[in-house]
Amino acid sequence: MPDSPIKIANEIMTIDEACVFIGMGSVSGLAKTYCPFGNTMHSDGGRERSFKVYPETNSAYCFACQRRYDPVSLVALEHDVTYRKAADIILAEKEWVPPDYVSQWEALTSKTQKVDYEGLQEALKLACARMDPSWETRQFEPAVAHKLTQCFAAVRKVKDDEDATKWLTLTKEAMRRVLATSNPTS
Repeated sequence: MPDSPIKIANEIMTIDEACVFIGMGSVSGLAKTYCPFGNTMHSDGGRERSFKVYPETNSAYCFACQRRYDPVSLVALEHDVTYRKAADIILAEKEWVPPDYVSQWEALTSKTQKVDYEGLQEALKLACARMDPSWETRQFEPAVAHKLTQCFAAVRKVKDDEDATKWLTLTKEAMRRVLATSNPTS
């Protein structure tokens, strides 16, 4: 399902750009500035600096209004329009063109699957615990710990689901052998 125009607008316009767009000017690097709605929405008429921008979350917060803003909500309030209309205004301002179906399909099918290396390692440890009831202590035996370390080092060669299945099968067998041949500590 495609992203909503509001989500897209909030992604393509930064909060600083939105502040400039509504006439505040650049607020980048300021600790706090005057709220653009202070003269109408604040009890002090907007005399105090109460508007703080958070670039890392692409948002702003006015401590006097007690309200969080993103680019769409800021433009919507400034222009007295709905969020959807504000998103359309931002998309037009940024000259955004929706991707065609071919490029959307290519983007979806070309995404490489991220391998969960930690999950694979946990799966191997869980398999070892099922193989040997004393796994909690056996895992620290030199031969067992060495083999487990070798298995964990090889996990970075896993690139897809097929590799993950092979890695888990081979490492479980390697661990089964070392657990069967090494001497448990007393």
